[in-house]
Amino acid sequence: MIDLETIASLADQYSKHKWTLRRVLLSEASFGPLSEEVKKQFPDAEVLPHEIDAIWFARKNRGSETWELRRIGSPAFALVEVINDDVSTEERENRLTLLEAEMADQSHRPANFGSEFPNGNL
Repeated sequence: MIDLETIASLADQYSKHKWTLRRVLLSEASFGPLSEEVKKQFPDAEVLPHEIDAIWFARKNRGSETWELRRIGSPAFALVEVINDDVSTEERENRLTLLEAEMADQSHRPANFGSEFPNGNL
């Protein structure tokens, strides 16, 4: 299970590179124990129940915004989406939801994926 210290450490690391913590996705196991603590420490971030533990960071660019979905835990894994400023809020949310689904899919794959091939070769 994750803890507030892990989330705070990641938020601090990303903020040094001008990323803003926008959303914290917490799995069922994490939501109850952590949601109120996360809301207190990061009042500007949405805290949402989800099937994965992950954090959304965003950084403004010229004409777009880059969103990074970072899995909390090991192994570290992140997905990135660049969204132009002229994209509707609905389209932005659809694209972010697709990335969340992709990360959830990646999170459910076995750690030894590929080991069913001889010598580990694909």
